[in-house]
Amino acid sequence: MGPRVRLSNGIEVNLAVDTTISLDGSGDADIFVLSHAHIDHLFSGPQLIVCSTLTAALGRERTTDTTIERVDPPGWIQLRPAGHIAGSRAALITDPKTGRRYCYLYQRESPAVYGGRESRKLSL
Repeated sequence: MGPRVRLSNGIEVNLAVDTTISLDGSGDADIFVLSHAHIDHLFSGPQLIVCSTLTAALGRERTTDTTIERVDPPGWIQLRPAGHIAGSRAALITDPKTGRRYCYLYQRESPAVYGGRESRKLSL
């Protein structure tokens, strides 16, 4: 499968290196990124999650059916302060094979993924 972005259980980014990233979602993915610890972003079951330290701590306090273990992101995923709530982060993802960049920023009205050489919102 080639690179693509789609709305699934959260937002799913498939990279050219055969890696699937789930952004604020659950399901079948290689890497899970949690932008913030609102209850509608927390899923049940144990999860290894790329997120801020504060988001992991808040997530553990907010739910009893989720075990959040924060992991450091690979070098091609950068977390940036997002300003939505305490601990929230935007994710800047660079496909290691193609160099294509994706930026995931949670927005209250609709989450957005920006990608490509020109910064444009991708349709989901």
